[in-house]
Amino acid sequence: MKSKKLKRSLKILNLNPFLDEQGFLRVGGRLANAKFSFEKRHPLILPSRNPLTVLIFRYEHVKLYHCGPQHLLSSLREKYWPLTGRSLSKQTVRNCITCFRYNSKLVRPIMGNLPEQRLVPKHAFDIVGVDYAGPFIIKDRMGRGAKLSKSYVALYVCFLTKAVHLELVTDLTKEAFILSLRRFCSRRGKPSSIFSDNGSNFVSARSELKELGRYLCENKVELSSSFCKEQIDWHFIPPQSPHFGGLWEAGVKSMKFHLKRVVNNTHLTFEHFYTLLT
Repeated sequence: MKSKKLKRSLKILNLNPFLDEQGFLRVGGRLANAKFSFEKRHPLILPSRNPLTVLIFRYEHVKLYHCGPQHLLSSLREKYWPLTGRSLSKQTVRNCITCFRYNSKLVRPIMGNLPEQRLVPKHAFDIVGVDYAGPFIIKDRMGRGAKLSKSYVALYVCFLTKAVHLELVTDLTKEAFILSLRRFCSRRGKPSSIFSDNGSNFVSARSELKELGRYLCENKVELSSSFCKEQIDWHFIPPQSPHFGGLWEAGVKSMKFHLKRVVNNTHLTFEHFYTLLT
């Protein structure tokens, strides 16, 4: 190959440039003995501030179905070596109207002040939020031929310490939730307030708790007055406002993060799953 060495500027000094037979400036490099094409071994040097270079970047970006900057630069370097190619590729993707529409960022409004329940110092699990996660598949026994059924995890999160308590329930009925709430109260103490979403199971549970509290108040002779005063205030977040329940939603996300990495697709029995949650 006949080539003519050029006076190299400081910007392309490390590229070892030369002029080919047609008078184009190409990259020298050390790939002369490689079994690649001539264009790949010695890509054509493109100036960074030339309109032709910008058009080549735009054409390649559309040809590759609006790829990202790294993919765009890697594809172009098969034939060309654009100066400051990384910034040019980022600029091409950033100036693409189609990519801008699909990568638009939503407006994030400033969050409101924290509620009083999360700021007043109290003991742990005095004010809690509850939510359900699942379903999770469990089996009735170990070994072959086991029947599979659904189960759910009732998550109780403390408003002050963000501590999480997990209870395993078998269905989404009112009775199953009441039993999980009783187990929670036996281990963590009865909370003064519970916050939840507008699930139908919680609405039913609230009505039953009202009847239970009314029954305790009417039987003051048989029961101590102190136990009668320990009623639970139930609060619902506004309908169609899941961001009000971000505290327990974050707890569900954290629980699933670890659970998927430990259990994966394994089907556990009720006892094994409950032991894992505990």
